[in-house]
Amino acid sequence: MTDATIAELEGKIPTLLAAMEMQRRRIADVERAAIKPLTPLAAAVLDLTTQIQNEAVGEVEVALAALAPAFAKLIAVDQIQAATLGKDFPVPAGSVVPFKGFMVVQGTAKGIHERFRPAELEDRALLVAADAISAPIISQIKGK
Repeated sequence: MTDATIAELEGKIPTLLAAMEMQRRRIADVERAAIKPLTPLAAAVLDLTTQIQNEAVGEVEVALAALAPAFAKLIAVDQIQAATLGKDFPVPAGSVVPFKGFMVVQGTAKGIHERFRPAELEDRALLVAADAISAPIISQIKGK
């Protein structure tokens, strides 16, 4: 390149920079104009999706609450064994020792996000329900 060409190009730099800035402003104006119509749409979509999500959360809570009776039975097994056999007992040949229901239930229930976990799956509620199942069985086994 010649010195004259370089000088000519350097002279155009301020004009080109100003043109680029003008284009950036135009782009920003267009982006702002595009956002305005989206605001009411965004509000409507967010309202709709929140409603759908809340309904789903309610359905999940109901479904999970339906597990409470089965979970209580699993805990009741632990209570029956502890009350009638104690901690250490001989296991007869061919017998299967049930797993620790409370540990499994507690781990499962605690693994459910608090947003979905119904009150029926809280430890206290499950223990009360398990007591109602195990108490008459324990009494019967002990002959009371």
